[in-house]
Amino acid sequence: MADATVRFIELIFEPNIKNALKYKPAYRSLAKNSHQLFTLLLQKDVSTEFFSAFALYGTWLATLLSDIPKYFGQESEHQLQLAKDDISRQLFEEMLGAFLLSLLQLAPVDIASEEALAGITMAVIKVSRPGGLLQLIGAELGDKPRVLTRLIADGRIGTWSQEELASFKSLTSNCWRTWATEAMHIVDLCGSHPGGFRWIDTWETLKHLVESIPCKSCPPISTPRIDEAIPAPRANPRAIINTGRRAFDNLLGEHLGPWKIVISALALKNFREAVVDGTCEYHLGDQLGVQS
Repeated sequence: MADATVRFIELIFEPNIKNALKYKPAYRSLAKNSHQLFTLLLQKDVSTEFFSAFALYGTWLATLLSDIPKYFGQESEHQLQLAKDDISRQLFEEMLGAFLLSLLQLAPVDIASEEALAGITMAVIKVSRPGGLLQLIGAELGDKPRVLTRLIADGRIGTWSQEELASFKSLTSNCWRTWATEAMHIVDLCGSHPGGFRWIDTWETLKHLVESIPCKSCPPISTPRIDEAIPAPRANPRAIINTGRRAFDNLLGEHLGPWKIVISALALKNFREAVVDGTCEYHLGDQLGVQS
């Protein structure tokens, strides 16, 4: 029988785990306590381990997040509670978005870590409904050209946009000029891109451009070598990803970061309860105004 106490965050540190019995309780725990993801940023020992092998753990986290529809989607055989409760769905999306916006503040220093971050970003985009959260993510990606270029150049965003028009419009409508600049860089490298794109003057033109990438002549984007994609954990997290000031010291201190913008009163209340319960550690009580 599966352990009902399995937390989603535990799976992140078990890449390619074979024990399928752990998955359902882990995803159930994510739906109930999505704030557990912030442990990766706020708890020192966990954060150090996570960033010491970000290419490994981040890639696996992207896979786990990509599988969310299998457990919560309307066609899911599991039909966990998230699919039946709109308030829980809203809280869940906001927590995922806040986590991603915080993660995007960090700077990958190698191709494998960059690809892992792009994978996490795409997974969160896909499970987010149209609205303000996607607008914030789109704007943040405009300031992260390396991640944005990966998402456009290999066709991930273009394919998704054709299936989820409303979501793509939320993601790009307020930042399409910035996105156009990055997309045109890809086209310029191609040299023989179809469509005659010389300048992008409307959101609709951006959409057509993004959906045309990659063409048969577009150069392939750099991909991590096999040995780069799954490195062994390293003692120094800065060797994999540049955290600037340590994330757990930065996000809820003087520099709040964009997560505070997206998170709703409902999500913040849930976060406060997590502090009181001890689910999220590292002196969050002072920052959120609660006594633990």
